Formats: sequence, structure tokens, C-alpha cells
Amino acid sequence: MDYSRLFFCGISKIDDETKTLLAQNNLGGVILYPSISKNYPELIDFFDFVNKKSKKLLISSDHEGGQLETIPFVPPFPGNMALGRTKEIYAREYAKMSARIMRTLGYNTIFAPVMDLYTPKSSAVMGFRTFSSDPNEIIRYSSSFLDGYKSENMLACAKHFPGHGKAFSDSHETVVKVDTPIDVLEREDFLPFEAAVKSGIELIMTSHVIYSAVDELPATLSKKILTSILRDRFGYEGVILSDAMEMKAISSNFSVEEIVEKFFNAGGDMILLSEGTKNFNVFYEVLEKLVKEGRISEGELRKSVEKVEHLINKYFSPQNIGFVKEVADEAMEIEINSLSKRGKVVFLMPFPRQLSQADVLTEHFEIIEKEAKRMLNAKVIKYSSEDPKPISFEDDALIVDMVVDAFRNEKLIEFHKSLPQNTLYVISHDPYDKEFFKEKNYVVTYSTTPVSMGMVFKLIQEIPTRG
Repeated sequence: MDYSRLFFCGISKIDDETKTLLAQNNLGGVILYPSISKNYPELIDFFDFVNKKSKKLLISSDHEGGQLETIPFVPPFPGNMALGRTKEIYAREYAKMSARIMRTLGYNTIFAPVMDLYTPKSSAVMGFRTFSSDPNEIIRYSSSFLDGYKSENMLACAKHFPGHGKAFSDSHETVVKVDTPIDVLEREDFLPFEAAVKSGIELIMTSHVIYSAVDELPATLSKKILTSILRDRFGYEGVILSDAMEMKAISSNFSVEEIVEKFFNAGGDMILLSEGTKNFNVFYEVLEKLVKEGRISEGELRKSVEKVEHLINKYFSPQNIGFVKEVADEAMEIEINSLSKRGKVVFLMPFPRQLSQADVLTEHFEIIEKEAKRMLNAKVIKYSSEDPKPISFEDDALIVDMVVDAFRNEKLIEFHKSLPQNTLYVISHDPYDKEFFKEKNYVVTYSTTPVSMGMVFKLIQEIPTRG
């Protein structure tokens, strides 16, 4: 049996290792961290890859609004605590707006809302992510959030069950223990989650906090909390997702084998790994081993897989931004006759400057430089558009030359044409520049955007098969 659906993996970059993880495994979900969400060439690359590989999975973000904002396309928000002092309709409208934007990009899951109570000594990890100190107020505002997400068909995730607000330390960094009596927990911390279950919540994330009145194990690993309370008492039938298992409250105190065995036997369904490419295989192999040894029920895991599949089929849709790369790809004019990919790549680009008041080329050039290094591992050399100087190159280098309005400067034309034979000229800003390079290897992009340049870099990666 394939258990890949029982893993939700964090992704911080789109590289060959990440693409291998996605291509070779039927993951239940991925969470895209800010390093990808804020680098739109990588974001587009991810969704393009998912679409072309026909991968159906949950695609999430931690974009709660306020203290934790990870997607720059969603307008900034004051956050939950400020919201809790206003009208609950704002919660619905913010959730609806942010979900609509995220769905347009390709996300279908959001790790929100936060349903933890605020206390005067809450750890900094809570901050102003919480709505209120009053559980009834949390129910009001989180219900409005859930209505907003539901209206846009966004899968919401209530967190962090059974409540992190009374924890004075951060479970990312250390063991956290709450000694509050059970009757207080029941009428305060537990209450918002119980209300969420009654309203039909389908995904709940656990906390790694120890609640000594219930169990000496962290909630994530506690059958008394996940099964006896959440499943049996509250009647929750949805998916239970762990918080990231690499957090020190768990990883510093339990082996991988103990984590996997205790979590699934406690009633959990999906393991969240913040470092997916690094840790997925380790956890998966341990899970297979424990099933073979009869220490975890294959029948129960099968039920978990079915629940995850249900969510994927309900919330995944082919909405995507893959067409952006298709536009860049179809627009390219390619004339490559005698070009060989060699061990080293040198990327030539002009020093960043704004060509007119109607462009953001300086910002684009900064991103393009990063992408050349990321995708090609290229050495980047910048030249002056006004007075370019001769450059010497190693014999085994492939030169990728970004040409921007060469026609404006005779010196610039001479500079470009003097480059070694193993040069690919990328005519980016003015397509008529190609007239100077008719006998050369060139690509016309009709664009200087990072997306279009990214397609050129991808073409270079494929030179052995396309060149």
C-alpha cells in the first residue's frame, strides 16, 4: 500500500531534488514557504510542474494575515488581534479576499484560522495571531473566517488543537507544558475547536504542547487528546494533521520511530514535515517498517488515506498560473544551430537601470540575476550599456548574453558581436536587435520579465535534447 498521501511536506525551493520528491511520490499535500511564495518565478515554476505532471494534491500556505503573511499578492492586514476588536464581518471579507487570490494562484488549502486563546503570558509565537482571550469571541471571528474560506472553496485548517495560548514557551524551540486543570481547558481552550467541529471543519492541526491534566505526552502524540477528546467526545471525523514534526518539542525528545508510531496510533492522519525533501523518505520508510511489524494498523491507515483523498478530490482544481509560462514559451523565437552546453555557464547582463518611466526593469534585473544563479549555477558578469569593456572567458564556458536595445549604441553592438562563438544571444527588449545576430545563435523573448528569462534558462538546461 502507498502511504505517501499521509504526508504534508514543506517546500522552500524548486530544484531537482524537490521535483524528484513531487514526481516520484503521491504526496497528500505541500506547504509552500515564503522563499517560494515571494519569488514568483519559482512560484510559477512550481504550479507549472504540478500541472504538467498531473499531480493532484493539497497546496497550502500559512498566510493567516497580520503577524504571519507569506504571499505578497494578498494585501497586508492588521491581523487577528486587531480584527477581534472590530466587526466579525471583516473576518469573512478578509478570508474571502485572500482565499480568492490564493485560489487564482493555485493554492487550495490554508493553515488558518488560529483558534488559540490569548493570555497575558502567551509566548511570542502566538503574538497577535490570536483573536481574543474570550473563547466565545474566538468562536465568533473564526466562524466568520471559515465562512469566507468556504465561500471560495478553500480548505481551512483550525489550529493548534487543543490550544497553544496558555503555553508560555515556543514549541518550535523547547518542550512546552501546561498544567491548567481539565475543567478550565474544557470551558476555555477546547471550546473554539469543539465549535469548529460542530460547524463542519474538515482539517485540524495539532499542537505539540503537553497538557498535564490530560496526558504526559504532547497533544500530537496523545491518544487521550486526539481520540478520546477530539474524535470520541467532539465527534470529529475529519483529517488530523500534525504540526511540523521537526519542531524541537517533538524532534528533541522522540525518535522518528516513536513519533510515527505514537502519532498514528493516537488517531492522527497526516504528518507535516517542514523539511520535506530532507525528511520524507526517512519518515516514510519508518512507517512502512512499523506497518510490517504490526505496530501500526494498515486498516486504519487505509481509512486515513481515503479521508485525505476525499479532501483532495473536493478542493483540488486545475486552476493555475501555468499559462503564464506557456505565454513566455510560445512567444520565444529560437534560432540555435551550433551551440554546445559545457561545464560552465556565464550570464552577461547589463547593469540594472530603468530605461523609461514606464518600466520596472531594475527590479526585474535583480530577480533575473538570482534566477540565473539558481537555474544555471551561472557566473554573472554585468556590462555597461553606454561603454562596455572587453571581457575574457574560459574556453569551456557557455556564454548567455542578455541583449537590451543594442541598436542604440554602436559600441554595444560591437561588444556583443565580439563574444566567443559558443554564445547564445538573448534578444530581450527590442526584437529588431536580432538583425545584428542573424548568423549567430539567438533567442528572441519579446520580454525582459523574469518569467520570460526563466524560460530561456530552462531552454539552456535542455540544450542536449533541444539544441
